[in-house]
Amino acid sequence: MCRSKFLTSFAASSALLFSTASYADLADFARPSLSVGASAQSSAIKVNNWSNAVFGSGAGTLNGTAGNQQSLSLAGSYGFYTVYNFVNTVGLSVDITKPSLLSDPNGAFLATPYSDVKQKKRYSYFTEPGMLIAPSTLGYLKFSLNVLGINDPNSAQSIQSQNFVGIGYGVGVKTLVDAHWALSLEAQQINYKAKSDIVVNGATNPASAKPSQSMATLGLHYFY
Repeated sequence: MCRSKFLTSFAASSALLFSTASYADLADFARPSLSVGASAQSSAIKVNNWSNAVFGSGAGTLNGTAGNQQSLSLAGSYGFYTVYNFVNTVGLSVDITKPSLLSDPNGAFLATPYSDVKQKKRYSYFTEPGMLIAPSTLGYLKFSLNVLGINDPNSAQSIQSQNFVGIGYGVGVKTLVDAHWALSLEAQQINYKAKSDIVVNGATNPASAKPSQSMATLGLHYFY
């Protein structure tokens, strides 16, 4: 509920800010670009039916979160005209940092001496349909297909080397500061598909894990 309110408030604030916009040419956004993004994100992992050698088998749900994490990403994209006053941008982004998704130094989450589940990789294929909401400013929706890899190098009893696929959705604004450079601000929520039979201590475990991520990203873009 909080995440939905966050996205709704972000969209409403953006619309109010640019409600008096005059529409301009979309040509500045209908071209290829490279970008770097700095994100503040909060992650969560939900684990069901956990069992391991430390505390035996049993049904139950464990939830862990890691808030106030930072990450950096690189992206390449291409914008093209769709219909009048609209442009769509498609692209690929790759995270170049490995933030924690769950930090559990006291073993409260996984009942192990130490657990630090990290993001090993994240690739995102995205599309951003948008329209001009002010001169040189684009408002857009964001939809993404994400591949997330995680591992925990510090605990043999924890979640190890798993890959998840998830769908993201969000909103953003992008504004040109000169002929080639632009700044953007966006909010996105990513929900990953649960994966069963995760690997624990080299053996298959009947548990299922389901990560999720909420992030706000400030981007710097160079348009060719």
